[in-house]
Amino acid sequence: MTGGMDYPAYIRDATPPSGCCVPAGALPHVVEGHVNEAVVATVGINPHGVWHRGDYPPLSEGGAEKVWEGKRRYFENNRYRYFTVLEPILNACGASYGGLYVSRKPDLACSMDVVQWPTDPLWSDLDRRVQDRLIEDGRPFFEQVLRESPNIRLLLGNGKTVVRRLERIFGTRFEQRMYKSLGTSVFSGDLLGKRFIGWSQFLSNSRMNRSQRADLAGLVGRLSTSN
Repeated sequence: MTGGMDYPAYIRDATPPSGCCVPAGALPHVVEGHVNEAVVATVGINPHGVWHRGDYPPLSEGGAEKVWEGKRRYFENNRYRYFTVLEPILNACGASYGGLYVSRKPDLACSMDVVQWPTDPLWSDLDRRVQDRLIEDGRPFFEQVLRESPNIRLLLGNGKTVVRRLERIFGTRFEQRMYKSLGTSVFSGDLLGKRFIGWSQFLSNSRMNRSQRADLAGLVGRLSTSN
């Protein structure tokens, strides 16, 4: 790791808030991808998959560094639908998750969540008070990552849930425009000193067709370079 925050230390020391439906033995999810080089970050609310402590050496004996290396190089070894449907939008913005997604090194993107802990049940089924506690726990790390990642210039929000939550958390209001031909609203503005663009459809399970997805990618690409 070069520069930025100490991710292995966070993995080693973080403790999930009690009573918040975090699976036993779960590890916190830090940023997937090469965050120190990334110019774009896709943003979600919380991770779905669980990385278990039992799959790694003790965190105090090098396990945290191994977890971080797996996260940092995630896209070199994994393809997952959530990321695959976002890759064309990243490409339209001149970036890529890299790794298995491209044949040449582009401007890189990473993935991050406001909350670092996976939950069971999933986020949408959690009590609102539990959601608020998880947000309160995760927000400082989320903000620190962005403060200490000066190369990141653009944040992309996948779905209305994360867009509205970000507005609520940070007391902002993004400009919203409905695109009927795409079947989605598109949001734009600034967040923590970064350009933000989001859309209301959650693309992993959206019914948007191939043409609509391509048009959305083009639109986001154009918005990412507009003043």
